[in-house]
Amino acid sequence: MAAGGGPGLGTARLRLSPRGRKLPPIRFGAAGAGALADAGPPDGEGWVEVGLAVGSEPVATGGLLRLGVEAEVLGPAALRQAVATAATVLAGRYARGRRALRARVLDPARTGVGPCAHGCWTLRGRASRRTRAGVAPRAPAARTSPETGR
Repeated sequence: MAAGGGPGLGTARLRLSPRGRKLPPIRFGAAGAGALADAGPPDGEGWVEVGLAVGSEPVATGGLLRLGVEAEVLGPAALRQAVATAATVLAGRYARGRRALRARVLDPARTGVGPCAHGCWTLRGRASRRTRAGVAPRAPAARTSPETGR
């Protein structure tokens, strides 16, 4: 993770959850394994503090975001702020996306999705699209029983 353009940041101080302790060797290879080997003792909640060598801020930010909610950047302050800003942007993007998706999916006029007779949401299917296009819906095929012929 120390590779990258621009001036290096040095060492990032992180807190890792018990589950997050498995991630540095996977995400950062030997550097992550070395950081875990030098980790301090776990706190009351099982989190440990580690130091991880990092390069430029954009590379470090992207790499540390890969740890998800299992890590907290403690320092340097510029890196902590960069990760916090990126997380805020992502949270806003996903919140907008969820509202937009809900509006697209639950708008019966646009999507053919709507409540059925029982009140659950279902896809009304081809008949609705055909009806919106001005084509009469097909009648359902008559079902006959092979045993009775009806």
